[in-house]
Amino acid sequence: EVMIHRPGIEMVFGLLQPYAFLYERAFSFTEAVREHRQLQSALEEEGVKVRTLQQLALEVAEAHPGVARRVRAQIPKIVKYTGPAEMVRRSRETLRQNLKEFDAETLFQILLLQP
Repeated sequence: EVMIHRPGIEMVFGLLQPYAFLYERAFSFTEAVREHRQLQSALEEEGVKVRTLQQLALEVAEAHPGVARRVRAQIPKIVKYTGPAEMVRRSRETLRQNLKEFDAETLFQILLLQP
């Protein structure tokens, strides 16, 4: 059994700042996703059970509600805002108010992107 992370929009952000994301060079997002799918298919054809990081994270959050609570507590520390002070303050407050509405999928995506 192996765990993989299926590339998504976070890879595009990485291409905008390759060295910070440990990319040696620019590359095609489409080609990278295709190659990743081929690797997953090859593993499965060999009988390897492939699980995604996202699947595992969602299963854990569902089975252990305390995990989602801890993630919700961390998100305001992770999300960065810039702009006029009053706008930043309002944005942070809105995020805090909305956190309780975010499902596990949304929480996972926020952690992944770290906006």
